[in-house]
Amino acid sequence: MSGNRITVSLFVLLAVVAALVFFKWHAAAPLAPTSVGGCGSYATTTVSIGAAQVQAEIADTDCKRELGLSYRNSLAGGSGMLFVFPNDGFYAFWMKDMAFPLDMVWVGTDLSVVGVAKSVSPATYDASDPQKSQTFGGNWLAEYVIELPAGFADAYGVKVGTKIFFSAKSL
Repeated sequence: MSGNRITVSLFVLLAVVAALVFFKWHAAAPLAPTSVGGCGSYATTTVSIGAAQVQAEIADTDCKRELGLSYRNSLAGGSGMLFVFPNDGFYAFWMKDMAFPLDMVWVGTDLSVVGVAKSVSPATYDASDPQKSQTFGGNWLAEYVIELPAGFADAYGVKVGTKIFFSAKSL
C-alpha cells in the first residue's frame, strides 16, 4: 500500500511541477505573431521603395492591422509590414507591445510617400497609461502604411514624394 502512495504522490508532484512550468512559460513567452488574436497567416508582397525592395507581410484585415508587428523580437533587414486600409484616411500608429524601433512610412492613394516617422522607439508607448502614449502619422492622409527596420528611410533616401510599387495584384 505504501508503495502505491509514493507512486501517486510522485505523480501528483510531477503534474504540479509540469503545470507550473507550463503556465510560467506561457505567461512569459509571447505567442507567435500569426496566432495572436486568431488573425491567421499573412500573405506577402514585394514592395519597391526608393532604391530598395522589401518582402512585406500584408496586414489587410482589422485583426492584422491592430496586431501589426507586436509580440515579435525583431524585424529582419529587407522585410517589413504593409498595412492596407479600405479607404484613405488619417491613420495614427503607436508602439504597443513592440520590442524594437521602426521606421514608419505613410503612402497616399497615388503610391507616393506622404509622411515618414523615423526610428520610432517602443519607449514611446506607456503601458501604465496608454493615454500618455505617443502616436505617429495621424496627420497624413494615406491608404497604406509600411513599417520597416529603424534606419531604413535614411539608408534608402525615403522621403515625402518617394514613389512605391507593390508586386501583389490585389492591392
